[in-house]
Amino acid sequence: MNPEALRAWDDRHAPSEGGRGAAAHTGGDERAPVLAVVAQERRAVEDGDVKAYLQVFAEDAALLRPNAEIQRGAALRAAASDFLEHFKIVWLHFETRDVAVVEDLAYHEYAYTWSVTPRAGGEASVESGTAYHVLRSRADGSWRITREVWNAARPGVCEERCLRAR
Repeated sequence: MNPEALRAWDDRHAPSEGGRGAAAHTGGDERAPVLAVVAQERRAVEDGDVKAYLQVFAEDAALLRPNAEIQRGAALRAAASDFLEHFKIVWLHFETRDVAVVEDLAYHEYAYTWSVTPRAGGEASVESGTAYHVLRSRADGSWRITREVWNAARPGVCEERCLRAR
């Protein structure tokens, strides 16, 4: 990222009234392809479609979920497959809080509530949290998630159930 772009990023994210950066209040067509990738990820998770889920990630993507080590490459693919194969996810709430695009990088912040139900049977748990994506555009103009970090309001509930399901 060049220095001018970095200054533009800083200007757009300077604190404003309410503690939010200015980008939270701006729109623009540059956000649409980023939000389309986010929508694709959400659909894939809810559909339990591992292949579609993994397609939203860049080859060098890294995923950090609550109480876990950073996962990349084969570990990311295995964790995603395991999770989506063992659990049914239903999005109960999804709120984009901020989106910013500067050159070939984008940032997406969101809050969520989802229902997680073991596919083998059992009770659903409802979990909420906040998260962010960092996306990078590719040479063909498409966007992919390069980093995803999420935090559950009650850390560990989902992960504990994931481990018990195996």
